[in-house]
Amino acid sequence: MISRRQLVAEGLTDRKIRTLIVQGHLVTDAVQGIYRSTTVQPTTWTLSWSAVLATRAVLSHQSAALLWGIDLPHGRDVHVTVADRRRTAWPVGVRLHRVGLEPTEVVEFQGLPITSRRRTVLDCLAVLRADPARTLFDRALQKHWIAVEDVRRRLIGGRGMWGNQQIRRLLAEATLGDSEAERVLHAILREAGITGWSANAPVLLPSGVQEVDVVFRSCRLVIEVDGWAHHHNVDRFERDRRRQNELIGAGWNVLRFTWRDLIERPDSVVDAVRLGLARMAA
Repeated sequence: MISRRQLVAEGLTDRKIRTLIVQGHLVTDAVQGIYRSTTVQPTTWTLSWSAVLATRAVLSHQSAALLWGIDLPHGRDVHVTVADRRRTAWPVGVRLHRVGLEPTEVVEFQGLPITSRRRTVLDCLAVLRADPARTLFDRALQKHWIAVEDVRRRLIGGRGMWGNQQIRRLLAEATLGDSEAERVLHAILREAGITGWSANAPVLLPSGVQEVDVVFRSCRLVIEVDGWAHHHNVDRFERDRRRQNELIGAGWNVLRFTWRDLIERPDSVVDAVRLGLARMAA
């Protein structure tokens, strides 16, 4: 892929450029002034290059996420970001974002300038619909693509930016403490009319008395909630898994839910609890 501006900078005249087109060496796809060598076929990759060359911008948002290997809903438009205030015309099929970029937020992917993975994730959190944004946030935290402090810095340093309201909501959900997540679980159980349970109840195990989040003693069913701490506290993660194994070894059935389960899939939580109770009763 090459632009007319680049060809002229290499010393080619308009006549020579037309000759290359007539002879079948260059072809233009959809973006005027951007040419593709006829030795390659049009792909998502060539479309990305066309958009960047046409706007002299940086590939960003869902288009950059695709190159980072992040699976997201992806429309037809190619997303690019212009970090300055220069007047920029962009062709059909290109969505241009005009926001500031720090030097560390731009990297090269096989020569193509794209936003860093951290910046790409933060940008996508702002523009995606709520459900895929939650999924991306959860995955990005678990994979350490971003940290909570990155999100807070984005909100502080980017006041007024599009999507900040959604990012604040995601941050509030993600930083639910265990106690808050447990209260959400209790509300779900009460709303579904499920009774016979105790909260923060002691259970006697071979290692000693352990407190569990919710217990149905008559059916020997325990429910545990994974709050925010499980995203970053490795010791706690391992400790809870050891306790879960001990509970199962002692004849208890254990159901484990995350805050995303409680927020996004409460009906599935109810179904799983009812199925667990029915099996243990049988």
